[in-house]
Amino acid sequence: MTAVRSHSRFRSLAYVLPVAATLLVTRVAPPINRATAASGTPYFTANPGDSYKAWDRQVAADFMPQEFITFRAEYNHRAANVPYFTGPGGVTPDGGNQGAPGSMVTGWSPDLVKSEDRLTFAMMVKY
Repeated sequence: MTAVRSHSRFRSLAYVLPVAATLLVTRVAPPINRATAASGTPYFTANPGDSYKAWDRQVAADFMPQEFITFRAEYNHRAANVPYFTGPGGVTPDGGNQGAPGSMVTGWSPDLVKSEDRLTFAMMVKY
């Protein structure tokens, strides 16, 4: 009797998980300016042989004052030969993507730049 109860519990969970995952995926990122995974994007072509050359440099320093705590400072510089990284204007229209998913936002395009610099601080605690 226990095995049957356990099995039915797992079977009902198997029905719930795909539905929850589908809802999560469909709500994450609505398309902007008609760009979807199927349609591609007007900002980058998918043509074979398109030029894309990128590189990065990273420097990191760790400080461990005790055995179970670590502080990290990290600097990262990335660059590409085409505008690829998010600029100060962002990649989402002002006020978010208004209207139906995939609709055009007139007068707007993402602010893309050829390089970016990041400074990251982190703390890790092990217990």
